[in-house]
Amino acid sequence: MKPIIGVTTVTHRYERGTITKVSTNFANAISKGGAVPLHIPILKTKEQAREILSVIDALVISGGDESVHPNVLRPTLLKAPCLLLSRA
Repeated sequence: MKPIIGVTTVTHRYERGTITKVSTNFANAISKGGAVPLHIPILKTKEQAREILSVIDALVISGGDESVHPNVLRPTLLKAPCLLLSRA
């Protein structure tokens, strides 16, 4: 079974409603790497988050400096610990 990689989304509110979106670059890169991307909207409860975490193998938190124009701010590399998840 291919690993499932969750990707967080961004919420935008408009007069006609609310949408969530994420760059296709994330899904394309995950697919190219042999995994299945799963876009994750903003969740309302801890139980929903636990359910999602029980079905994904890893989580990509999208957003950050890469969305800023390089002439405005240079992207930074954050040093974060790697957390390995295992599905039950």
